[in-house]
Amino acid sequence: DDTAMALYMDSVVDSLDVTMVVAAGNDGPTTETISSPANAYNIISVGNIDDGNTCAASGDISGDSIASTSSRGPTIGGRVKPDIAAPGTNIISTAYNWEGANSDFLSSTGTSMSAPHVAGAALIVLDYKATATDPKIIKALLLNSANSSAFTNKSSYGWGVLDMKNAYTHRDDVFANNVTEGSYKLYKGLNVVSGDKA
Repeated sequence: DDTAMALYMDSVVDSLDVTMVVAAGNDGPTTETISSPANAYNIISVGNIDDGNTCAASGDISGDSIASTSSRGPTIGGRVKPDIAAPGTNIISTAYNWEGANSDFLSSTGTSMSAPHVAGAALIVLDYKATATDPKIIKALLLNSANSSAFTNKSSYGWGVLDMKNAYTHRDDVFANNVTEGSYKLYKGLNVVSGDKA
């Protein structure tokens, strides 16, 4: 379950305190198709959902589903991966070969289109919670606030689909500290709603 690249990525996140977001891969729909380094412990691996071209902000998630090509978990060691899912089907983005007669933009599908949504979300978390530079805090906030109500298959969606509105609601409900065995405290957030995770 530990490849050299996954161990390297874990080391980068841990030693440099850098949040790292990685595409889960496009080898689905078979289980255990998460590739390295998406199987690393400390990074955030992202699966691809097809949002049916509807806006999640409106609350319409009825047509959202995991893309058939999105790599699935669990890891060979049995861990939940991907960590989270985000829109990655028919995403309009800038073209790498925009010069000359080529188009400036293109439509593409895959977990490489999903991962930037989560990377951007991590940057927004850093912006509105400047003290949350610890990658564990950012990962915990994004995963614990993910929408898992209709996305319960952890092998496909991880802990759910990215939900920045819920992440903002819980932005102050995370902290990082060491826990001594047998001695710990539980904290209740101010905005607890049904379905919240800890």
